[in-house]
Amino acid sequence: RYLVPPSKQPTVTLVNPADAPAMVQAIDATEPECGLSTYNGRRVLTARRPLKFQDDHQWGMVVKIDESEAYAPIAGMQRVQVGLQLAVVVLSIALGYFLARGITKPIRRMAETARQIAQGDLKARVNIESEDELGQFAVLFNEMTDALSRSHADLETRVAQRTTELELASLAIEESEERFRTMADSAPTLIWVTEADKACSWLNERWLNYSGMTLEQSVGLGWLETVHPDDREATKNTYLEAFAVREPFSIHYRLRRFDGEYRWFQAVGRPRINDDGSFVGYVGISIDQHDERESRQELNEKSDELAKVNEALAQSNEELQQFAYVASHDLKTPLRAIAGFSQFLKADYGGKLDDEADEYIERIITGVKRMQQLIDDLLAFSRVDSRGNPLDVTDLA
Repeated sequence: RYLVPPSKQPTVTLVNPADAPAMVQAIDATEPECGLSTYNGRRVLTARRPLKFQDDHQWGMVVKIDESEAYAPIAGMQRVQVGLQLAVVVLSIALGYFLARGITKPIRRMAETARQIAQGDLKARVNIESEDELGQFAVLFNEMTDALSRSHADLETRVAQRTTELELASLAIEESEERFRTMADSAPTLIWVTEADKACSWLNERWLNYSGMTLEQSVGLGWLETVHPDDREATKNTYLEAFAVREPFSIHYRLRRFDGEYRWFQAVGRPRINDDGSFVGYVGISIDQHDERESRQELNEKSDELAKVNEALAQSNEELQQFAYVASHDLKTPLRAIAGFSQFLKADYGGKLDDEADEYIERIITGVKRMQQLIDDLLAFSRVDSRGNPLDVTDLA
């Protein structure tokens, strides 16, 4: 039974449990409950709880309201909230736009000024329209531009000074090279210059006149064509190996003259080192040693001939010495006999014969002594090479 009839059914007082499940739940519940349920096909908010009285009846209280009706104030508040949020967003956008214009405008001006400076206009400056942070930033930007302009002017001055120094140094180098080439062309020897890449870059006038080749034909490794075929490979290897160790080198080779004759030369190369210690190639000379080499060879031949003559003379001396020994022995033997018999004659017949006989005996004795002395002198002469002072070997080269 309804204590208070439903608002939509004011005349109904009895409750059919099938039609009022919420009331049944409220009577059966032990604690107050609330939640969403369906009533007459509509979603409603329901609050229910059991009621205890001193009589024996079970009472329950059910309060319900349509969901749309219950949430109507909240929905209105939500619409108001959304409206307020939209208004805040619109105001924020508008404020941000005006603030951005106020901030980005000077920034755009500074960007444009920076672009002008980058293009070379160092006189460009930012207009200062305020004293706030952006204005102070613009002041600093202009100060930086002033410093950049001064640095640029100083750099241009230094570049101009350096350019002048380099031009003067270049002129000095050109003048020095011209003097070197003039001296080298006047030198009585062949002079050449190479680069670090092993290519010959310059040869003096005397080289060109000697070889009969042009400078264009001789540069690089073209000069090797004038080297004798038998000397070319060894010369090339020595030349190229020197670049690996970057040390002085010397080569002996034969060079072809313009008339086809080959002459002996000695080439001496020295490394070229810059002021910074870098290797830039070689400078060298080729000295004509053909006449000296021919003279040395002729002298060696003469020395060989003289050695042969000395050997023959030594053999002749040895034979003469042997002859002297034999001759002295063969000559002294009869002389000893003559000397002995002449002494016997003098001893036995001295003073017994006439004066003329005594004179003949004395002459025989004197002649024998002179002959013995002559044989001794001849023997001594034959021994002069073996008894004299020792001989020293002298280099006549």
